[in-house]
Amino acid sequence: MAENNKIRKALGIAEGVKIMPMIGYNMANVFSSGSGYIIGLYFTAFLTDVENLSLSQAGLVTMIATIWDAVTDPAMGIITDRTKSKWGKHRRYLLWGIAPLILAYIMMWNSFGLSAQSNTTATMIYYILAYMLYKTAYTVIIVPHTAMLPEMAPEYSLRTQYNSVGYLMNSAGMVPSFLLFASVFGFFRMEEFTPQSRTKFLIVAIILGVFYAITALISFLSVKEKSSL
Repeated sequence: MAENNKIRKALGIAEGVKIMPMIGYNMANVFSSGSGYIIGLYFTAFLTDVENLSLSQAGLVTMIATIWDAVTDPAMGIITDRTKSKWGKHRRYLLWGIAPLILAYIMMWNSFGLSAQSNTTATMIYYILAYMLYKTAYTVIIVPHTAMLPEMAPEYSLRTQYNSVGYLMNSAGMVPSFLLFASVFGFFRMEEFTPQSRTKFLIVAIILGVFYAITALISFLSVKEKSSL
């Protein structure tokens, strides 16, 4: 009991407020933080060293996907605002984004033989589309997930407590993602990325894609929302 109170105090959670619903809701943060962390650390190096794109081509992949993300975020906000469902405005999108998320995350780390044909333009276009699909799946899950919080916790103090748990779940996404990557490529002396690293990247992508999808599913199962019919 004393340890539980220490945890509550550290997270700023008031006495009598249940922690498990906060953890369940914030499981999607594991996906959002973990997937973005690995992409930020390794995706450019993967494109240049493994898939043989030039640095400018790799930059173009990221730039176009980022522009696409800037378009889809507000569009998804409009969609959720206008959604009429017995499940509520936001909740069902957490479920609908899971399959595209798994597919897109695997596609981002393997071109399935396309890059081996030495056509860097075709490879670049493939990764642009793969990254755009990932950004779309990310938006379908995270925008409704974020917009749902004010309805779940209308009081500012309660939302603050949810966000405190969310910061903890961010670390819960980044740390295991990095540890998995490091366990495959070397903890203390990471091997150089080469075209021969493709299989390892694919294995990591499959494991992480499924892991992130499970966290989004847990959030979907953990939250309740009023009908918007």
